[in-house]
Amino acid sequence: LEIGDLFVCQESEYYDYFLEDIHSIENRLIIFSPFMTENRIGQLVSEFNDTIKKGKEIIVITRPLSDRGKGEATHYKKCEEELINIGVKLIHKKGMHEKLVIIDDSVVWTGSLNTLSFAGNTGEVMTRVHDEKYTKGMTDMYGIPNIEKAIDSRYEFSCPICHSQMNLGESDKGGLY
Repeated sequence: LEIGDLFVCQESEYYDYFLEDIHSIENRLIIFSPFMTENRIGQLVSEFNDTIKKGKEIIVITRPLSDRGKGEATHYKKCEEELINIGVKLIHKKGMHEKLVIIDDSVVWTGSLNTLSFAGNTGEVMTRVHDEKYTKGMTDMYGIPNIEKAIDSRYEFSCPICHSQMNLGESDKGGLY
């Protein structure tokens, strides 16, 4: 379904359109995906690697390992390591539920589908909006400028006491805690 700069699709079509968007990235790709599967990461890792090698930035926000069940932790750790090894900047957000993709300053995908997960045909729907004003509003709402500053700051990105990675926090000003 396409209406002006708004496009809605089911999960069966989403990844084809998402891959088209990955190929058109000019600067950055930001993915909020609470869940990941080895299957989906395996399908996307070469695309992500090529994108990063072209000098583009990929940021992934996902739940920390502490939010996972004991049986899932090994699986998620493997997914995270695979992304980090190719240069994806990974941030954890405790208890997150958002499913969102922001491409440069012009495209937002949002809906019910976890971009980095694959569970089969579950009837998920994603909406793509190509609009700079909308994208700016979503970028500000989700604190992307603060996230980008924190990623590049050793001081903000790791705990000064235990040196572990900081988690993304919720506040009216964004940032990490």
